[in-house]
Amino acid sequence: MIPPAPDTNCTDVKNSDNKTLGAVCVSVGKRPGSRDILIMMRDDVAVGPKGRTFSARSVTEMLNILSNWKVPFEERKRVHDFVTERLRVMEQKN
Repeated sequence: MIPPAPDTNCTDVKNSDNKTLGAVCVSVGKRPGSRDILIMMRDDVAVGPKGRTFSARSVTEMLNILSNWKVPFEERKRVHDFVTERLRVMEQKN
């Protein structure tokens, strides 16, 4: 799998068949210095609420949501690494 470009704030979330279920994005929040973790699901997936977008209050909450939607362990680890790296980079830019 090709890792996302360093300036990319979103990464796809895939199931065990390598089908894209949705995406996880990290963006600047409304308040200065705050960050949002967004989980967007595709309309045509068989797990989770289809076509919905969720805001996770923490990395732990994001991982629990992905676990509830049966996202494989290795994929959750990859998404975790992506999100924590994006948060670190965004923090350094402040």
